[in-house]
Amino acid sequence: MIKDNNDRGELKWAIRFINLAEHIAEWSKDPSTKVGAVVVDDLNRVISLGFNGFPRGVRDTEPRYADRKIKYRMIVHSEENAIYGADRPVRGMTLYTTLFPCSSCAKTIIQSGIALVVFSRWPTLNWLDDAKISATMMEEAGLRLQLLDKSDTVIRLIDYSNLDTATQRNLGH
Repeated sequence: MIKDNNDRGELKWAIRFINLAEHIAEWSKDPSTKVGAVVVDDLNRVISLGFNGFPRGVRDTEPRYADRKIKYRMIVHSEENAIYGADRPVRGMTLYTTLFPCSSCAKTIIQSGIALVVFSRWPTLNWLDDAKISATMMEEAGLRLQLLDKSDTVIRLIDYSNLDTATQRNLGH
């Protein structure tokens, strides 16, 4: 478990896994949003990787990605792909992701038993309402959330009750 700002060894691993998630995100063919995720066990072993894209066997075409209505109905998010792709149950594991999970991913994360989500980027303002729903579900389910801010190399625990202020501050509002 990552401790808030105190454990430099854990911070080193968290930075590595977020960097790996950022690398994996580049594999996405989505031209507007590239997101990566890594599932890690308690021994810091990578269990699974995921990036946002269409389901296996479905054609990745530019027109489909260009049409948001079609894209949003077809795309599988990185967090979901990482959980679905794991070769064992992920209960109690950590999910590192490059973007705060949406409400749909939050449901999958909760149901899979992930214990900790570490993310490196807040959603854009147009996704703020969905982020609030996501945070509410994760809080009620007892899931821990941590923001990894690589700019000053600290990990901050997320205070669910203060999500609006924290999110707006991180979005520059």
